[in-house]
Amino acid sequence: MFSRHPKTKTFVLVAVLFVGIAIIATSQTSTAVTTRVRVSNTSCKGPVGISKFTFQRGGFPIGLKVFSPARSVELDQTRTFTFELNNRPTAVAVSGRDDREREFSVQVEMGEREEYRCGQISAFSEGEQPPEEDQHPQPGQGRARLPSRLQGISPGSSPQEVLNQLSRSGAELEIQGSRNNPKLGNVADPMLIGSLGSGFTATAYWINGPGQLRAVATWDRPSSPMVLLVVSSSLNFCASVLPTGGGIEVSCDAPASTEPLTTIGNAPVPGNTVLVVVVKLSGPAQQYVLSLSG
Repeated sequence: MFSRHPKTKTFVLVAVLFVGIAIIATSQTSTAVTTRVRVSNTSCKGPVGISKFTFQRGGFPIGLKVFSPARSVELDQTRTFTFELNNRPTAVAVSGRDDREREFSVQVEMGEREEYRCGQISAFSEGEQPPEEDQHPQPGQGRARLPSRLQGISPGSSPQEVLNQLSRSGAELEIQGSRNNPKLGNVADPMLIGSLGSGFTATAYWINGPGQLRAVATWDRPSSPMVLLVVSSSLNFCASVLPTGGGIEVSCDAPASTEPLTTIGNAPVPGNTVLVVVVKLSGPAQQYVLSLSG
């Protein structure tokens, strides 16, 4: 007689095998994950063309989206791209061309924000905290930051580097005076009245100071996004930005330790030859008053 036990064992093994396959298949099946990528254009006068998104997980591609024709992001516009992915990405590479047809590719980790030539790119998936988009921190969030349009300008920049970066960023720049022939040769509490045209514009003044310089710019329209830069030839640096909600004054007359939400660097700015720049990031024409003192 033949035993039936081998058949029983075979049946059990087959059943276990099918159950194992079902468990593996279930574990590999994932719910669609909503992922958003935000692309801003804050400095390029022409449109930015976004053509490709390569989603990655652990360094390996898990998804690709190509746009033909490319999707445009105009100046002062932020565009959000939404995707449904089968797996949760850890990063995305965003590719396109700027307004001068120069190619770029920016790698952004999920939940983070990165700068590129024309603005910023941020990415986050469903259930993750979006990165902060404000150019100026809220109270208690730390020191002030320069807007993305002024990327490349920072403490340690020379006066000429500041001028070069403004030009590269697309600012309509007027320079009054020069290093060897300054606009003002003796600061004795003067007031200069100036006017900035519409859009991204700046006026720079070369000043001979009495060893240090304080500067305050005021205007009458709280919605005007203004920035003040004061840089000496000895590489001392101060920048003043508006607080959240706007204002009618930017000043470099006190150190960042006393004005952490609006001031970068130290003031008054030490130095004998100083460049003072009044910048308007966008919007209609704006008149201002620049006050200087030692």
